[in-house]
Amino acid sequence: MKDKKVLITTIGILLVLIGSIFFIKNRALNTEENITLTEDTLLAFYIKQEDGTYKETPPNGNKWPDGNYRLNYALSGCVDSSGEKIPQSFSYASKDRKIVFTTNRATFCYLYFDEDNEAPAIKSFDIDKDYTNSLTNSFYLDWEDDDVASYCITTNTTTEGCDWQPVVSGQQSITASFTLEDNEAPSTWNAFIKDSADNESELRSDNIVYDKTPPTFDISKGGGSYYDLTVKVSNEKDNLSGVDYTKIYYKRDNNAWEIDNKLTHQFNNLSQSTTYKFYVKLCDKAGNCSSDDKYASLTTNRKSLRPSLGGEEYCCVGIGAGGDNCIGWIFCD
Repeated sequence: MKDKKVLITTIGILLVLIGSIFFIKNRALNTEENITLTEDTLLAFYIKQEDGTYKETPPNGNKWPDGNYRLNYALSGCVDSSGEKIPQSFSYASKDRKIVFTTNRATFCYLYFDEDNEAPAIKSFDIDKDYTNSLTNSFYLDWEDDDVASYCITTNTTTEGCDWQPVVSGQQSITASFTLEDNEAPSTWNAFIKDSADNESELRSDNIVYDKTPPTFDISKGGGSYYDLTVKVSNEKDNLSGVDYTKIYYKRDNNAWEIDNKLTHQFNNLSQSTTYKFYVKLCDKAGNCSSDDKYASLTTNRKSLRPSLGGEEYCCVGIGAGGDNCIGWIFCD
């Protein structure tokens, strides 16, 4: 036991006396300092040189090194009095360059810094919708650099006035929301990222259309006989996003909606010479739909009897049936 105490004491003395390493003992910290240590912890800075080696450099109080430096998280850490490395010994907020040591076992902590003049690059920036009727929308942004400190999305083409948002150290992607201005129009959004050395990326852009106005259209009779009728949609127009032709809603009177992907829709099993209310609902690509109450009153054709031929009765068929306007004649039911 005595030998072990002597060994630990010797290690402590050597750490203090090594001339090529510079330490600073923790003291009361003010708000301008970036590095928070536990009491009586020794700290060393190592800064990377042009030849790739790291040089021991006196810490400037408990502050970040001057210049464009970023923390080399993988090389940095702490050891206890026996020289054993302590896992997860500090937290690091790259946006604020804030390091907080989270262990009270450490007697010596060492931070490695790399000079960083290379801007990070955005891999992709994707807004989740091309068209929307909502002011709040989401996006996905990712990158390869593991030292990205913050991101910003803006309609500006520069980072002037950017509202930089923090990124967790080591994170390489983010999904977040953003808010459009309440102005129906297309807009281009630009994304930027910034590393802990304040190097800013080039912009990456995506577009979205804000549209809250439903489409307009007309309803008319498109054909039929006395037992069926075809409803026709025409003159359809939309404000910005365009009509969604994949789902067009039709219904007769108080029946359930029927979905079609055509601008004409046939209703069967009707009664002759009868007027029905035929409802149509159109939606656009932003999700705006016309009123459920838009309808047209349309009437099925009526049967017109043709004088009997040889005792048989014939009925008129065709649009506008009746008399000499008949397209053809069939046996009456």
